[in-house]
Amino acid sequence: MAKAQVGNMNSMKKTSNWFLYAGIASVTLYVHTEAFDPFNTPKLIILLLIASWLSGPIFYEIYARKLKLLSRAFVPYFLPIIFLFTLVISFFATDVRIVALLGDTQRRNGFIQYAALALIFLSAYVNTNFINAINIYKTGIVVGIIMSVYGVMQISGNDFRNWNNPYNSMISTLGNPNFASAMLAILFLLSFFGLFLNEISRGFKFLSIVVLVLSLYAIIKSQSRQGLITIAASLLVFVSLLLFLRNKRIGIAFMLPAGVVGITSVLGMLQIGPLSALLYKPSVTVRGYYWQAAGEMFLAKPLTGVGLDRYGAYFKQYRNPEYSLKYGFDITSSNAHNTILQLFSTGGIFVGLSYLAITFFVLLVGIYKLPRIEPSKQKILLGLICAWIGFQAQSLISIDNIGISVWGWLLAGSILGLSWNDGITNESPRNLPVYKKSEVNSNTYFFQKFVSITVLVPSIVFSYYLGQSEVNASKVQAYSSLNPPNNKAIVLSHAEKVLSNPLSDPYYKYISSISLHEIGYKEKSYREINELLIQDPRNLNYLNGLAILFSIDNEKAKEIETRKKIAEYDPWNAKNYFNLMVIYQDTEDIQSALEIKAKILSFASNTEISRLTEERFTS
Repeated sequence: MAKAQVGNMNSMKKTSNWFLYAGIASVTLYVHTEAFDPFNTPKLIILLLIASWLSGPIFYEIYARKLKLLSRAFVPYFLPIIFLFTLVISFFATDVRIVALLGDTQRRNGFIQYAALALIFLSAYVNTNFINAINIYKTGIVVGIIMSVYGVMQISGNDFRNWNNPYNSMISTLGNPNFASAMLAILFLLSFFGLFLNEISRGFKFLSIVVLVLSLYAIIKSQSRQGLITIAASLLVFVSLLLFLRNKRIGIAFMLPAGVVGITSVLGMLQIGPLSALLYKPSVTVRGYYWQAAGEMFLAKPLTGVGLDRYGAYFKQYRNPEYSLKYGFDITSSNAHNTILQLFSTGGIFVGLSYLAITFFVLLVGIYKLPRIEPSKQKILLGLICAWIGFQAQSLISIDNIGISVWGWLLAGSILGLSWNDGITNESPRNLPVYKKSEVNSNTYFFQKFVSITVLVPSIVFSYYLGQSEVNASKVQAYSSLNPPNNKAIVLSHAEKVLSNPLSDPYYKYISSISLHEIGYKEKSYREINELLIQDPRNLNYLNGLAILFSIDNEKAKEIETRKKIAEYDPWNAKNYFNLMVIYQDTEDIQSALEIKAKILSFASNTEISRLTEERFTS
C-alpha cells in the first residue's frame, strides 16, 4: 500500500515538476507584441496562470503530510505565508489599490506577482529532489540557447521584431539590456555548473558550451555590467565553497580576500576606490540616489511603507536635490533598483524582514546541508546555490523583473527542497500517510484538481481583463499617433474600453483621457483625469498632463493651481517653477513671479533654467 501511494504521489510530482519548469521557461520567454507593455504584463499573466494551477499540488502536500503548524516540516511553508500576510497588510494600507495589486506601469511588482512567486517557491520546495533537480539545469540550458541566440540576432541587426527601444539593441525577451544581461548570466551559470554533473548527457553539455559562448558574447555586447557582476559574484562563491568542502581552513582563508574584492567592486561601481576606473558606469552610480530615496521613504513610513510598488509616486518628493540638477528635472524612477530596499520602502519593515527571513533561511539551510551529503549530490546542490547567489547579487542593483525573479524563487525553493527535505527520492515514503490505492487515486486527483481549478478559473478571468486592457491601450496609442479625422471613432471606442475596464492600469486610463482631449472630447477628458486624481492625488503624470491641457486651452488660473500642486510633490523641479513663473508674468502677478524666481535661483543656479529665468526679467 505504501508503494502504491508513493508511486502515485511521485507520478503527480513528476507532472507538476515538468509543468513548473515549462512554466518558468514560458514566463521568461513570452512576449505579446500587441500589448502596450509587451514584456511585463504578459509575463505576469503567464506567471499567475502557472502558479494558480500549481496551487493544487501544494495544498495537497500539506494535507497529505498532515503538517502541524509548529512542526519542523511546516517551517518552509510558514515563511512565505508570513511574507504574503505582511504584503496583504501593506496592500490595504496602500493609497492606490489597483497599483498595489498589479504593480506600477511596466514594472508589475505588485501583490499578484509576489503571491505567484511564493507559490512557485513552494512548488519547487515540494517537488524537488536530487533526481529531478537535474531538470532545472536542463531547462536553464534550453532557455539559455533561445535567449542567447535571440540576443545575438539583435546585436547583429537581424531582430525579426522592430522594437521601440531607446536602449542597446540586446534586450532579448526582457525589454531592457540590464535585465537581459542579468538573465543570461544566470543561464550562463546553470550551464557552467551543469558541465560538472554526470547526470547531464553529452548532448546537453554541448548545448551548455554553446550557451556559455553566446551568452557571454551577448552580455559583453549589451554594455551592461549586471551580467558580469552576477557571474563574478557567483563564481567567487563557487570557488570559496568548493575550497571549503575540500579543506575548511583553505576555504575560509579564500573567503576573506574574496569578500574584500567583492566590497571593493561594489565601491568601484559607485565611483569609489581603486576599481572605479574599471567598473564605474553612470547608470550604476545613479542607483545611489535611488537607494537614498528608498531609505527616506522607509524612515517616513516604516510600518507599511509608501505603498506596494508606489516608489515612483513618491520618488520626486524624497529624492536628493542634486539628482534633478545632474540628470534633469523631468527624469524620475519608479523603482529603488534594489529588491530589498524596494520592499522595505514600499511594503514597510515587516514585508522587508519577512523577505530577508526567506532569503537567509534558504542560504543557511543550503550551506549547512552542503558538506553533509555525498559528493555527487553536493555538485547538484552547489550549482543551484551559486546560481541563486548570482540572482541575489544582481537583485542588489536591479529591479525585481518578473522574467528573472521567477528563476530566483524557483532556485530558492529547490535549494530548500534538497536541503530541508533531504532531497526525498522516488523510493522514500517518509512523512507520507498510507492509503489504499483506490483512495490515493480518487482523493488525490479530486483534491488537487478541485483546488487548482478553483484558483485557476478566477485567474483566467482576471488575466483576460488584464490582457484586454493592454491591447486596447496599445491601440489607443497607435491610432492617436496617426491622428487623421477618420480615426476619431476608433480612438474613442478603444479609449472607452480602457476606461471601463476594472483592471486597466491607471496610466492607461490617463493616456486614453489625453487622447480624448486630442480628438475633441475635452469635457470627458478633463472628467476622467480628475477622477484619476481623486484616486491618486499625488500622481505627477496626471498633474503634469492636466497642466499642459490647461495651457493648451488657455485656462491660466487652473494651470496655476495645478502647477502649485505639482510643486508639493515635486519640490525640486525648476522646470515646473519656471512655467509657473511665466504664467504669473503673463497675468501680471509680478510679486508671485519674483517669489518663484527666487525659489529657482535658490537651488538651480548655474543651470539653463536659471539662465532663462534671468532673461525673463531683463528683456
